[in-house]
Amino acid sequence: FAEGGQLVANMSDGEPLLPANYWFIFELARKSGKQGLPLLLFTNGINLDEEMLSYLERVTDGKISYCISMQTGIPERYGNFMLSDKEPNHTGERLFGKLEEKLEVWRQYDEQVKAKTGKYAIAIHTYVIPDKTTEEDLKKLKEIIERLGNVPWIVSTMGAHVYQSMAGKT
Repeated sequence: FAEGGQLVANMSDGEPLLPANYWFIFELARKSGKQGLPLLLFTNGINLDEEMLSYLERVTDGKISYCISMQTGIPERYGNFMLSDKEPNHTGERLFGKLEEKLEVWRQYDEQVKAKTGKYAIAIHTYVIPDKTTEEDLKKLKEIIERLGNVPWIVSTMGAHVYQSMAGKT
């Protein structure tokens, strides 16, 4: 972390807000804050609760934004987009329920940041996967975006071959 330098972080251990990654993320946030560098954190949102938002806001001196990955707004389909949810055990539905519990916290946080800075603190990112993502998935995601106060919605595509490769099918 050089004075006035840029921070580039590449995290390849999956979800950054899992307890196994806390040390790294907290250290990254603290050092970013000390240098006055903005931090953009990509997360699935499962552990992005009021306490985590408050802590990261404090140690980054308010220079943090979140890009939350959501592929569907339908609880029953959430597991279809998880590489690790191979069994019909409703893990996806349970995780989606945890996300829904946090929507109001995220909305309030985003509104507070926007009132102070004029900028959004939260964005939603969606991969559109051929032969997997449906119109209904996107319609329900749009409803979530609206519930969050029309935060930015980043929609990108993941080619079928990329998805199959990530899922270990090639």
